[in-house]
Order: sequence, then structure tokens, then C-alpha cells
Amino acid sequence: MFGQDAMIIGSESVAKSLLDKRSTTFSGRLSLNAHSETGLDCNTGFIGCNDTWRLHRRMHHDAFRREAVPRYHSSQMRRVHILMDNLLERPELFEEHLQTFSASIILSVVYGYEATSSTNPLISLVERVDKLVIENIVSFEVVVAAIFPFLLKAPTWIPDFGVKKKISCIRARVYEAAEAPFKYAQDALMQGTVGISMVSDVLKNWEDKIKSTNVEDALKGAAFTAYTADAETTTSVLLTFMYLMAVHPNVQKRMQDQLEATIGTTRMPALEDRQSLPLVDAVLGETIRWSPVVPFNIPHRVTADEVYEGFFIPKGSPHYREIFYDPTKYVNPEHFDPDRFLHSDGTLNDDTSCNMIFGFGRRVCPGRYLADNSIWLVMTSILSMFNISKAEGEYGEDIEVAPQWVSGVTT
Repeated sequence: MFGQDAMIIGSESVAKSLLDKRSTTFSGRLSLNAHSETGLDCNTGFIGCNDTWRLHRRMHHDAFRREAVPRYHSSQMRRVHILMDNLLERPELFEEHLQTFSASIILSVVYGYEATSSTNPLISLVERVDKLVIENIVSFEVVVAAIFPFLLKAPTWIPDFGVKKKISCIRARVYEAAEAPFKYAQDALMQGTVGISMVSDVLKNWEDKIKSTNVEDALKGAAFTAYTADAETTTSVLLTFMYLMAVHPNVQKRMQDQLEATIGTTRMPALEDRQSLPLVDAVLGETIRWSPVVPFNIPHRVTADEVYEGFFIPKGSPHYREIFYDPTKYVNPEHFDPDRFLHSDGTLNDDTSCNMIFGFGRRVCPGRYLADNSIWLVMTSILSMFNISKAEGEYGEDIEVAPQWVSGVTT
């Protein structure tokens, strides 16, 4: 890739051996000029293991560690209830409703910003920037800029295939997306109207350090990373879940039966019910495995020469993961089968491989606990209130679902 040797890891055991146990040398990132030119060098995922990355990591850990996530439960539940109301009123707009839910959750948690409508300016901004970044991070123009960085500095009379225009457009949108919600959080803190959020906590608790340009820029970048990454990936998993329930009504019915037997029909599911609903976690795990939201993830880079089981891995090599369809681990991996994650008595087995979607070692996703809770709440709430089915034609016949996968970093 880009003139470098690359490797693809297709085994869970190899991934854990290298990315977890040798994370010191397997946690680097590719350094591409296109990232800095588009402004995406502020994104934690593209930063090497340097002081700026460590600042991001500390801020993310403080906000999203397992012990901190419960303070966001009430906010998540409020937005789940709003989502259910929206689905009841306009079910045909389910994709838009799910996008609004995902964006509103992360805007609240990261910036303390309360939004409920898809027409809200910051919700719209999140969706526009997500779309722009996801669709263009591997676009022709960005790849050309990575391979031929001199084109970005070339005179205007030299043909550049639209590279400079595209890069400039992405940079302007990224700057706007990082600045606008951050400015809101700053103003709300000064006015005393701020709630619990990642940005407000750092601004208050790091008051003596935040005057440093480096720390403020790091906070902007860490916050921008959190809300762009979480909103897109949460929506993608939920859309895949909706599709799978429509084409596997038997699985849907099993989940609804377990929900009704466990919590009845007089209240909504809560996170406290999770231990009593193993089938839901099995379906969630299989949804992630069947269509991993980030199939290859952002590649790691080896920061020193390594040898693994006789294979030489040169310094600088990028490496990718493609594990979920390993036929030695999963029988008929193309088939959707939540029972892979269950014992014969219906309890969860010890297969936690779906957690690999969140990454390994030092690069594990800091927002995994928040995202996992949000997805679980939506899955259980939708199946407690609705049936998911194929649309009907003029004469009542089922219209077959033909999902369209789009290109980009996420599926």
C-alpha cells in the first residue's frame, strides 16, 4: 500500500498476539500528507503514538471508561424514548431517525449539546461531515494526494485531477465541524448552563492547563474524533440490525419472546435487564460479526522490525484485520446465526470475538462501552414496541430487501 509492504491478519489468536501483547511496536499509524492537508491529522485515529495522541487518550479515558459511562445512562434513555416516538410517527424514515439518535447522543455526551431533530444545525453538520469524511477518506483524490503529495503545492496550471479542490473542501468542513460544537461548549460553560460532557469536564478540571494551545487543540481533536466516529458506526450497526431482523423473522420472534418473558409488556427495557437477555447479546455479537462496521479498521503500523513465528515483519509495514469470516472458527461464516454465541441451554458462551470490532491494544476504541449500551438499548426498545418486516407491494406481497452497501471506511 502506497509503496509499502502490508499484511492482513486473518486470525484472532494472531491479532491478540501481535496487537495486544506487542502493542508497543504494533500501535503506530501510517503518516500520510493527505491527512494533514485535509485537517484530519486532528483525528485520534490518524495520530502516531506521540504526546498529542497520549493527551487524546487520557481525555477519552476520563470521559468513556467503563466506570464513567453510567452517568450518561439517563441521557441515552431520553433519546431512546424520542427515537421510539419518531419511529411510531414516521416509521418509513427509520434511517433518518437512527442517524439523528446516534448524532444526538454523542453531541450530548461530548459537548453537552441537546438536540432532537434532524434539522438541528449541529445534527446536520455532524451528518454532512461524517458523510464527507467517510466517502472521501479513500477517494481517488485523497489517494492521489497521498501518493503524489507534491500536487498539493504545484502551480495551478499543472493538472491535478481536482485534488486540491477536494482536499480544500474537506479541510474547510473538518475545521467547521471541530470548531462549532467546541465553541458552544465553551460558551455554555461560561454562562453556567453546561451539563455533563467530555469537553466541559476537561475545561473545568484542566483549567490550569487548558490555556496551553497544545492542550486546547488536543481537546478539540479528541472531541471531534469521538463524535464523528461514534455517530457513524452506531448508525451503521443499527441499520444492519434492522435489515437482518426483516429477513430473519424467526430470530426477531425469539428475541421478542425473551423480552416479554423477562420484562413483560408494561415498561421499556433498561440496561439493568441485560444479564437476563442473553439472546439480545448473541444477536448483537452476530450482527457485528456478519457485517463488521469497519471491516479492516484503520491500519496499524509497525514501529520496529519484528519476527513472528518465523515471519519477518519490517518496520513501517501497515497491517489490517479480516477475522470475522475465519472458516476455522465459524462454520458457514456467510450465514447469520446468533446461536454461535450461545450454549445449548441459551446462555452466552465465552466467545467475545465481536469485541474485536473495537480494536486492540493501545488503539482500542475508547467509546466502546458507550456505543455498546446505545446499540443494545435501541435493539431491545424497537423489538419491545415494533415488528420489523419487509415492505408490502400493491397486492400485499412482500417486497424483497436489497441492501446497498456504500464505499467508505464503514459499511
